[in-house]
Amino acid sequence: MLGSDGGYWERHLVTGETWYSDNFLRLVGLPPEARREDMHALIHPEDRPAFDRHYAAAVQRIGPFEVDLRCRRADGSYRWARLQARVWPDATGRPERVIGMVSDVHDERVATSATRRSGRSR
Repeated sequence: MLGSDGGYWERHLVTGETWYSDNFLRLVGLPPEARREDMHALIHPEDRPAFDRHYAAAVQRIGPFEVDLRCRRADGSYRWARLQARVWPDATGRPERVIGMVSDVHDERVATSATRRSGRSR
């Protein structure tokens, strides 16, 4: 898993402890000492409500979620990323952990958008 192109993360919902793989930090452009708040600050303001909605729904139903969002890079530009994660329960059935991955889907999103625009202009 850690040898793939994706970046992985895990959050313990009870303690708040969060872990990010090196590739996750590289993909989103954060330093090793990054905190959860640092990651959230990179999410494009227009994409934050969708992220919050998907995350909260997954915690409530203890299941998977997926959302595409734009992450701000160090130079101020944004790149599209796909966040896929699952909430896992503890032994009593309460939500305990969220484990997920992020992958760069910028080229895919840009190409899809260009295709849609060219189809509308005909």
